This record gives sequence, structure tokens and C-alpha cells, in this order.
Amino acid sequence: MSFFSLDFSGQYLRRAIARDVFSAGSIDGYIASIGTQAFFPVLFAWGVYKKSNFFFWLGVVNVLILWGAFGQKYPFVVLFLVYVLMTYFRYYGKVNVSWLLFGAIGLLLAGFLEFELMGYSYLNDYLIRRAYTVPATMLGAAELFYDSYGINNYSDTAIGLLSGFSKSESITFRIGEYIYNNSETNANVNFFAVAYLRLGYTAVIIEAFIVAVIVMLLNLLYMKRSMFIAMPVALLFVTKIVEQSLPTVLLGSGIFFMLLLLMLMAFSRESKSRTRSIA
Repeated sequence: MSFFSLDFSGQYLRRAIARDVFSAGSIDGYIASIGTQAFFPVLFAWGVYKKSNFFFWLGVVNVLILWGAFGQKYPFVVLFLVYVLMTYFRYYGKVNVSWLLFGAIGLLLAGFLEFELMGYSYLNDYLIRRAYTVPATMLGAAELFYDSYGINNYSDTAIGLLSGFSKSESITFRIGEYIYNNSETNANVNFFAVAYLRLGYTAVIIEAFIVAVIVMLLNLLYMKRSMFIAMPVALLFVTKIVEQSLPTVLLGSGIFFMLLLLMLMAFSRESKSRTRSIA
């Protein structure tokens, strides 16, 4: 952990070092990724909702670790969104979608005011630009890469290994090297684009179906089982699939593990309620 730092300018260096230390596909990499990325929003949400200082600060410390050791900025955004949603949910028992819309409009206005008053807007740069301009640029790069190389049959994943293909470098880094002439550039694109690069429309349809099932499951757990903890998991899931492949989100980010945990919690709660009704 000698490279741990909270310095802003060294974030990309920390990302590169973290990729070498916790290499993709390794056991250490999965443990570190699941432990820091899957649990932190859930624990933080639990702390906010239950007013538990321990879990609240555990989530905050986890975000600082992700920033200091891995150079990741997105956990701060997730932390803020989880705090707002769970605080509102704690007081009113539900989350009104219209408030999310008003929040988005407020963000746009805040970015406009920041630009007019200061001549530069960090909000626009790190939130709005990240949400619209960067994905459009990366999708264009992915399209050029597809025109040159076609599909890779999931050869950069364990799925490709099971199909008999030799393991290749991550497709997002191949795009970065091909388009931007930089082997360390990770051209993050949404799961649709990565699926198309891997197996065309077949993968897009299959992965879109999987995402739909996950969304329906989380909605069922939240609406029918009253499991508020499904909300931060859904928030983490949404923020991940817009810039990562679905297999990476499910396995590397721990979403699959969290879904299993939520279902076990739901079944346990149902069995307890049945036992009480029989008694």
C-alpha cells in the first residue's frame, strides 16, 4: 500500500498500479473488488437508514480506500446518491421518482451557475461530460475497432476460454491502444457496446435479457418484500453497466454475489414469517 495517496493528480497512476497488483481474473483481484465495490454502498445505506455510525463511517472509509488505493472517483457519486435516497426513504418510507428528476435539473442549474461565476464547472466536467460526451467518444472508438477486428467471441473472458479460444487482452484496453495509441487507456463503454464487440447482436440480446431479469428481481425485492437494501444494489448496478461489461459488473463488481445475498435474505424472512403464522 505504499502507493496509497489522496492526491488528485496521481489518480491514474494509482489505477495503473492497482491493475498490476490486483490483476484481472485473479483471486486477489476478485476479493478486493467484491469487498470494496459490492459491500460499501450496502453497508453505507444500512448505516444511513438505521442511523448506525459504525456502518456509516465504514462506508465512508471504504470510499476513501477506493480513491486512495485505486484512484476511483465514482464511489463519491454513489455515496452521495445513496445518502440522499436513503435519508429520504427513512423519513418518508418511499422514494418519489419526481424528486430524482428535480435533482437532475438542480444539478444542471448548479453546473450552469458554477460556469458563469467561476469560468469553469467541475460539475459539468465530471458528471455531465462523463455521462454524455465521454460515452459518445468511446462508442465511436468501439465502432472503429469493430470495423477493423470484428467480434472476439468473448476471448477476453473466462467464457471464451470455455469455448476453446485463447485468452486475449481486455477488449477495452485493446480499443484504447488501437484508437488512442496508449496501451494504458481503458476505453470504458457500456455493456451493450462491449457485448456487441464480443458476439454481435446475439450477445446484446442475451445480456439485455439478463439485465432485464436483474432489474425485475430488484424491483420485486423492493416492492413486494420491502427490502430497502435492494435500492443501493440497484444504484451500484446502474452506475456500473454504463461503463463496464456485464460479466465484469456481475463478477468483478460483486453484483452477482449481492443478488444471491439479497435472495437468501428474502427467503429467510419469508420462512420466518411462515413459522410465526403457523405458531
